[in-house]
Amino acid sequence: MPFVEAGGRRIEYDWSGDETRSPPIVMLHEGLGSVAMWKDFPARLAAETGHRVLAFSRYGYGKSTLLARSREPSFMHEEALEALPALLAALGIERPILFGHSDGGSIALIHAGDSRFPVTGVIAMAPPARGSTSRQPSRWRWRMRWTVACSLPSRGQRACNVLPSPSPPERVRWKS
Repeated sequence: MPFVEAGGRRIEYDWSGDETRSPPIVMLHEGLGSVAMWKDFPARLAAETGHRVLAFSRYGYGKSTLLARSREPSFMHEEALEALPALLAALGIERPILFGHSDGGSIALIHAGDSRFPVTGVIAMAPPARGSTSRQPSRWRWRMRWTVACSLPSRGQRACNVLPSPSPPERVRWKS
C-alpha cells in the first residue's frame, strides 16, 4: 500500500480503476474503518462508474500515522477542513466526488459545505447529524438539516435525494 505525506502525517491510500472519467471518487470511511475495511468495494465502484476511486485511511486509522492525542469533539471538522484538503492537495485532486459512510459522510458534507473547497458531488451514507456544541471553535459550528446524495450530471440535469430528518426522502431535480 502506498503512503503520502499530508498535513504532517503519513496517510495510507490506494487507487482503484483507470482514470477513464473525471473527477475521481474519494472514499471517506466510518469511525472504525480503513483502506482494508472497504475490501473490494472501491474496485467494484471504479469498474461500475468508470471513475478512478481513492480509498485512504484517515489519520489514526489503518496504517496511517497513529493518533498523537485523543480526539476532540471537533475532530470531524478538523478532518473535513484541514486533513482532507491537505490530502487532496498532496495527491493533486481537484473537485472530487466525495463518497462518505457514517463519520466519513459527515466529513464529506462539512468539506463540501465550505466554499473554499469545490467538489463535483457528495454521496453521504448514514452521516451522523451533530449540531454545534460550545466546545467547538466558532468557525466549526454547524447544523445539519438535511442529508443530500446527488447523482452525476446527466443530460444537463442532476437528481438529488434530500432527506430532512425525520421526514421521508424528497426527490429534487434541477438543471446544472
